[in-house]
Amino acid sequence: MRNSQAFLTLVAVFLLLGFFEVDSTSARGKEIKDSTPVVVAEDKTQEVDCQIWVDTENNINACPGGSVIFTREAVYREVREKGITYFAVLTGNTNRDDKVTDELAFRARSELAPSSASLLAACNPVNGKQIGGSYLSRPSDANSTRIFYEVRYNVDSACNVTNVSDRTRSGGEIFTWVRSCTGGQGSCTDHGITFDAVWTGWRGAINSRIDAQYTHTSYVNFITGRPYGWTFFVN
Repeated sequence: MRNSQAFLTLVAVFLLLGFFEVDSTSARGKEIKDSTPVVVAEDKTQEVDCQIWVDTENNINACPGGSVIFTREAVYREVREKGITYFAVLTGNTNRDDKVTDELAFRARSELAPSSASLLAACNPVNGKQIGGSYLSRPSDANSTRIFYEVRYNVDSACNVTNVSDRTRSGGEIFTWVRSCTGGQGSCTDHGITFDAVWTGWRGAINSRIDAQYTHTSYVNFITGRPYGWTFFVN
């Protein structure tokens, strides 16, 4: 009998804890107020005059939509009033917010400009292939300066991209080069170095494949205000 009562008491305790957890979860869901700090991600390809080239800077073309995703800090009120699709709540923890911002930018990119990468069976082998591009550091800002990047790599007959390296510079303003990715969030090389009008040295990056995405990420002086520039490895 005592065992039965003890068991029923234990069950009651677990049920109460369950109810409290549900209430707690519901409360957390209601904590987003107009003043809640968030990070938003927006396609600013046209506003930053994005340009890309293959083989030579004399072969410049306008970037397709979704090539530059700009993330910035805001408050939830703006999200609600403008109907902004891509946003995430900021926590104040720098490392966590850095990861959240990256995830948000990559999600926006994948939905706004889905990859049309094909599984090529064969490629023309080439060493020293080069691609590059540039875009303004801040959308629709008269004081914005241009960010430039170049990537060079080798291509084998199976369309593998090897010996990848990249470099960057600006039109004069000082930026921090956060990282570069060669095929999604799982293929990133962290840099964490500042750069200005002088080209950085060539820095090694992770091997990839033809048609995979290359991503260049930098920021001016705050971690959640950054442009993400995208292009593709081509043969």
